[in-house]
Amino acid sequence: MHSNPQGQRQPQNQHTKGESKKVIQWFTDDNKTDDNKTEDNKKTIRPELLDEEAKKEAKDWLDGERGNKEFTKSQLRRYYNEVKNLERQLKALSDTKTGWDNVYPMVKMLKSKIAYDKNRENSKIPDAFENFIRNCVDSIKTEEDFKAFVKHFEACVGFFKGKEK
Repeated sequence: MHSNPQGQRQPQNQHTKGESKKVIQWFTDDNKTDDNKTEDNKKTIRPELLDEEAKKEAKDWLDGERGNKEFTKSQLRRYYNEVKNLERQLKALSDTKTGWDNVYPMVKMLKSKIAYDKNRENSKIPDAFENFIRNCVDSIKTEEDFKAFVKHFEACVGFFKGKEK
């Protein structure tokens, strides 16, 4: 807790200094009603997540405002592979009622893993990547959200690979 200018105590931001917590909107606004779902009853992911926003994330990880040119494809792939493993677990458990209930805690654990790696001595994890993981994980509430995150992350990885030097 810290005091504001009026002397009132307020909780400290638990995210990285300079980072503003942002909620990710995974789906188009037309998905607010059941009438706008696709034939197979799925929501429509926002196209910008797979294009402009993914490009911006990849650029920020390398050379944006808190980027790090030493952040490597291998470090990124480690997190991406972790997410893909969670996706595979979810698919394997799809016949059970508890599939998402088993995977969801592991999705939340990604935040502790990025915090650990970011706070290691000589960490090369850029603030922008840590914030990406935190904001995305905080925005995942449902299995559909997680699937949209996987697609967004996949697009970011593709754009990162295209920009890495």
